[in-house]
Amino acid sequence: MKTLHLSVIVILSISLVIANHQAFGYENNVKILNIHTQPSTIKVDDKFTITATLVNNSTVPIVLDGGKCSIQDMQAQFFTIMFDNHTTIKSKNLTCAGVGWSQILNPGKKITETSPDSTLAYIATESGTANVTVTYSYDVTNQTDPTQPNIKQTISKSLLFTIYDKDTIVKSLKLGNHPVINKIQSPLKQLHSGVAANDVICRPDMQLLIQNQENFPICVKLNSVSNLLRQDWSYPSNCKYVRNPFTAGVEGIIIIEKNSSNPSTGKSYSPKNSTVVIGWNNTVSWENLDIVPSSVTSDWNLFDSGPILPENEWRHDFECAGNYGYHSEPHPWMKGWIRVLPPSR
Repeated sequence: MKTLHLSVIVILSISLVIANHQAFGYENNVKILNIHTQPSTIKVDDKFTITATLVNNSTVPIVLDGGKCSIQDMQAQFFTIMFDNHTTIKSKNLTCAGVGWSQILNPGKKITETSPDSTLAYIATESGTANVTVTYSYDVTNQTDPTQPNIKQTISKSLLFTIYDKDTIVKSLKLGNHPVINKIQSPLKQLHSGVAANDVICRPDMQLLIQNQENFPICVKLNSVSNLLRQDWSYPSNCKYVRNPFTAGVEGIIIIEKNSSNPSTGKSYSPKNSTVVIGWNNTVSWENLDIVPSSVTSDWNLFDSGPILPENEWRHDFECAGNYGYHSEPHPWMKGWIRVLPPSR
């Protein structure tokens, strides 16, 4: 019997690495999808988990490499986790026989896992925008010469999520599970303090609009946006936030789910409601995993992807904070929201 030693890699910078290249005749089309935390709202000292899905869209099987505590365990873990300094990983000091494990993932199949297992706990330790990177390792048969050793591959994807102070007042919104922080000054107070009208911050359940003639900011309920846009108001533009020079671009990814073109399946965009941060992951990519074209069309004529063909994607850069509702033109029952937060001040 030996103790399974688990190590934690702390990263102070954020990166997004997706292996996507040809290796000895193998075209890599393996993707990590739908990374999310549970619970969706996390406060300092909360324990939480990370769930991710790996999809093999290539034409050959892949072999996942992982491990488990003992042979009696029913579930192996195939992805590893890296956090920044907003989170600590606490070991439960369990002694077990570290067992290597592998699993074949055939073409068209996927695997969904949740981490940590019973030996660890993830604990939020510092408020702010936190980063987690999920990494899978796997082997691929050499397609050019099967007599040669398998080819080692890795794929990683990062997720940004918010950790709130313990004393923050939060509530659930119809817009999604995005917390409302009740410490934001009124638009007028922000304007008088020197904040430009386009850079005023509203509560997450409200939208910033600008009066076109007077350049005056106002925060309004989302159900009032359409009427005001038909009058002399507009979304903010040409925002000039002060950005953190140490941030790196991380792409926010949303999936157009398979069979979402069939309204009876209940499939749609995944996730339907997303929060991104300018300067971190405000470039959002929609990947179409359905078998027919779909679209990403703004509810207020702010952007339109046009038809996104199956197995294709479309990207959009969000430059101003606010709430952006969108839908699919061919499939109007598909609806989503992007909540865009400004850089930290």
